[in-house]
Amino acid sequence: MFLPKERILITGDLVVSPVPYTGGSYPSEWRDTLRAMVAMNPAVVVPGHGAIARDTAYMQEVIALLDSVISQVTAQLPSMRPVPLAQFKASTLKVDVERFRKSMAGDDPERKVWFDSMVPLSLVKLVYQEAIGSH
Repeated sequence: MFLPKERILITGDLVVSPVPYTGGSYPSEWRDTLRAMVAMNPAVVVPGHGAIARDTAYMQEVIALLDSVISQVTAQLPSMRPVPLAQFKASTLKVDVERFRKSMAGDDPERKVWFDSMVPLSLVKLVYQEAIGSH
């Protein structure tokens, strides 16, 4: 929901911070929706979970994460043997998300565990699934 006069954006679970929830998403559509939300130029962002933000910096970081994972996965597809989704393991692909682990999880052990379960495992598999047209 967007209140244009007040420039307040209420995102629901499209924005969950400090670590994005990636389970069950359509990564490309999610990224495009986040870009459209950033373009609204909100002064206040109310996420589904996490602290209220006074800018779109975190949303832009999630977009950068999605861009990075999508480009890294799709770049590797031509050189790999197709794997049925049921047999796919995210570790099959080499996807570097360290920059995002640092910016989103920092030194917090619980956030690191959450990030590692959401991004290198869940998000990479969803991007692979989307890329092979298996959604």
